[in-house]
Amino acid sequence: MRFLAISRPPSVGEVHKTMATITARTIPDGFRIYSFDYPIRCIAGNTFRPGLISCDGLNVIVMGSDKGNRDAIYIFNTRTGSLNNKIPLKHSTVKDILSMVPMPHKPNLVALIDPDKGSILDIRSKRIVRTIPKWGGSCTKDGKYGLYAPSRGGLELLELKKGHLVKTFIPKVAEGVFTVICMFNKTDEYVLYYHSGKKTLRVFR
Repeated sequence: MRFLAISRPPSVGEVHKTMATITARTIPDGFRIYSFDYPIRCIAGNTFRPGLISCDGLNVIVMGSDKGNRDAIYIFNTRTGSLNNKIPLKHSTVKDILSMVPMPHKPNLVALIDPDKGSILDIRSKRIVRTIPKWGGSCTKDGKYGLYAPSRGGLELLELKKGHLVKTFIPKVAEGVFTVICMFNKTDEYVLYYHSGKKTLRVFR
């Protein structure tokens, strides 16, 4: 067994370039398998965007930066740590990426989530294959359905192939801005919705 950790230095100044570190170790003895750095764009006040492992366990996918200090996707081999690919996003319509989500049904697909939409990136062809407006990143295990739950209120079920609205669980009602956590349960039978203002956990089927 092994575990993998990704870290970076603290932010200093407004926007600067620094290096993040990926380290893999064995469990339970903690023997270091590999450790290496990759460049990232560091912006004061922005949270570090964590990496992910593709659903087949073969790739470590992280958000780094290119030579022009613009966002780029780096893809490393989980077993050896070698760089498999780098995908610059300089000509992409994806901006201000908040997080990345591995698509659970296809290891070559990764969702890039920004404030307005989710964009599906094919790491083999190096292109965006589709964009789903409003999608926040949560999806079922078959990759067919996702959730939209804005911080100002409301909860919708989206179809991820075309981005169509399937069902409205909670109508859009102005309630102020609160922390909202929503997800599917392990069997995808229910949708869980937590609202920090009301301090309630609602369950939808």
